[in-house]
Amino acid sequence: MTSGSFTIVDEDDLQTEGTFERKIGVVFCDGVNLNDAILTAGLADLFVSFCTSNEFKNTPWTQTHGC
Repeated sequence: MTSGSFTIVDEDDLQTEGTFERKIGVVFCDGVNLNDAILTAGLADLFVSFCTSNEFKNTPWTQTHGC
């Protein structure tokens, strides 16, 4: 991320009380879906057990990674 980047966090409306009080959502930086980028790079895994209980389950990036 560079100085002056524009970031959007879209919190998952179906999982507002994440484990360990963490927020769950998708993060975009300058139009790039960071969730998808991290998964594609192999730096994270998608927990498919949560696919049935989140608002992003039918989006292309979650479908690509196993939802």
